[in-house]
Amino acid sequence: MLRRTLFAALALIAVCGCSSPPYKIKSNAAALENQEKINLLSKECRKALRLVDHKAARNEAGYLEVELKLQNVKKDDHWFDVQVQFLDQKGSVIDQTNLQPIQFIRGSITSYKATSMNALATNYVVYIREPVKK
Repeated sequence: MLRRTLFAALALIAVCGCSSPPYKIKSNAAALENQEKINLLSKECRKALRLVDHKAARNEAGYLEVELKLQNVKKDDHWFDVQVQFLDQKGSVIDQTNLQPIQFIRGSITSYKATSMNALATNYVVYIREPVKK
C-alpha cells in the first residue's frame, strides 16, 4: 500500500513538475556588471585596495584604453589578479585581457593599463580578485 502511494505521488510530481512551459530568460539590468566599472571580487581586495583614479579614452588607433590607479592601504604587500572585459554597445563581451597577477606594494599607488584589441569596444568592466591558491 505504501509502495503504491509513493509511486503515485512520484508520478504526479513528475507529470506536474515537467508539464510547465520552459522558463523564459529575462535580462537582468540590476547585474553587477551593469552597475559597477570596477569589481573587487573578494573580501581581501575590498579591505586592501582603494581606487584612486580610473579613466577610459580612445587612443590614436581608435581602441579603448583603460587606466586604473589603485592604492594598497594595508601594511603588507598583496598580489591580486586583474582582468578587464571590453563590451560592445549591447553589453556583450567582445574582448578581454588574461588574468594578470599584479603586486600591490604596501602604502603605494599602482597603475594598471589595458587596451582593447577591438575598435567596437564602447564600455569596460574590471575584475580584481585574490589569486587562486593551489
